Amino acid sequence: MIRYSRILWVFLLSMGIISLDSCQKAKTEPEPTTATIQGNWKIAGLGVSPAFQGVTDLAAALKFLGETCLSDVVVSFKTDGTIAYDRPASCQSAPNSQQVLQLLFAGAKYTETGTTVTLIDATNTQTVATKIAQGNSIQLKAQRDINPGGAPEKTTYTITLARQ
Repeated sequence: MIRYSRILWVFLLSMGIISLDSCQKAKTEPEPTTATIQGNWKIAGLGVSPAFQGVTDLAAALKFLGETCLSDVVVSFKTDGTIAYDRPASCQSAPNSQQVLQLLFAGAKYTETGTTVTLIDATNTQTVATKIAQGNSIQLKAQRDINPGGAPEKTTYTITLARQ
């Protein structure tokens, strides 16, 4: 009986220590920044919230499905306000990634003011994103009233770009 009591005591003590460790302060959101987006970038993540069909990072999901195109492509935000991207070999057999690139950057332009970047697609639809820099990466966070499947739903998109 004493042996089981000791095991129970050790277990309860361990659970108490673990629960105290998990009581750390919640991490705060990084602050928007005025760092420039001009230059060359690789797509490090493409988050959606709420999740789309259980997926919160479309770039990671496409990579899991064998499409490495989004992580291979280099996106250039040029000084004249245009956006261009290369077409690596991995994009040739990646129809879903090509569709994402088409929606985000094909024929797109941008303006940058302080902590915001306005993306203007080929149809002149404007999306205003908050720009957040963290080291050599920038996040663009914006809301659209449509989810990745095309349904009308308020969705937050977060594009994470890594400087090249």
